[in-house]
Amino acid sequence: MKLQIADIGEEGLHFERDLDDAAVRDLLAGGDVELLEGETSARLGLYLMRNESTVFVRGSITGSFTIACSRCLKPAAVDLRDDKVALTYLPKEAFAVEGEEIELDVDDLDTYAHDGETIDLGELLREHLLLAVPIAPLCEEGCPGIAVDGPANGAAEADAAPKSAWKAQLQALKGSLPSDKDSD
Repeated sequence: MKLQIADIGEEGLHFERDLDDAAVRDLLAGGDVELLEGETSARLGLYLMRNESTVFVRGSITGSFTIACSRCLKPAAVDLRDDKVALTYLPKEAFAVEGEEIELDVDDLDTYAHDGETIDLGELLREHLLLAVPIAPLCEEGCPGIAVDGPANGAAEADAAPKSAWKAQLQALKGSLPSDKDSD
């Protein structure tokens, strides 16, 4: 999704694009995000301005996709809504500093390089989509996780006969220790 810098006139350029399922999946391919079946889409609504070789980008990015819940592996919806996209693209030569340490400030974190002819908005969208993925996605807030066969909440587990000798020894030891309630 590359734009020619020469196409950005004095009045700027409005850029709007809807990406379908295949385009979003293609952007996220090769990353650590495994998309599940389901509606996947993204939308860019950007305004680009140019001042000589510097390009300013303002606008919004929205999107949605489905990944696996980190507790039960059911589908978990991820929604992206960033109405405050504010980036600057500078020629890559502006980043060529040799032998010096550069101290970055907060404004530098939203600065990208361009090759002098094009800017790649695909990288921008990919980054925003990846940053929208939660560390531990959930299908719902109270997801209990994967159901396991056996007693619920361990209530009957104490009454169950141990399946191995070392578990039997641990269970006997557990029964011989004073509980927290006994110390009150």
